[in-house]
Amino acid sequence: MNILYVCTGNTCRSPMAAAITLARMAEAPDRYAGLAVASCGLYAAVGALASEGAEKALTRHGLTAAAHQARQLTPDHIAAADLILTMTAAQAATLSQAFPQAAGRIRPLAGQDISDPFGGSDADYERAYREIDAAVAALLETLPKEDVG
Repeated sequence: MNILYVCTGNTCRSPMAAAITLARMAEAPDRYAGLAVASCGLYAAVGALASEGAEKALTRHGLTAAAHQARQLTPDHIAAADLILTMTAAQAATLSQAFPQAAGRIRPLAGQDISDPFGGSDADYERAYREIDAAVAALLETLPKEDVG
């Protein structure tokens, strides 16, 4: 199963979601052997690194996105993904409208919008981290074993 995380610029929320997911996968490699994770942005500055705030939040939890480079979402990314998870309901609606053939595979990651911490305080990034971490944990528990292992 290929999971694609999407946010606005692919420098804060979606790279954090990918890093958190990869870390959780590493805790149970046999369970998640068939799972692949990627991230993109709706309006990415291609090649940009994860934001300083995102990297600091990840580092506080023993994770990193240091190798991350922002990618612009393309139709090929949509086609390759089995599950496309956005950070807001509005992003999910935008993608569903732009890619109606994939609408059934697009949804927000969490039950509520994960606010964009870009340019915010360390507390804003920490809040986003915690919201994403909880949503990723819930997601991984609900994925069918045959799709990820």
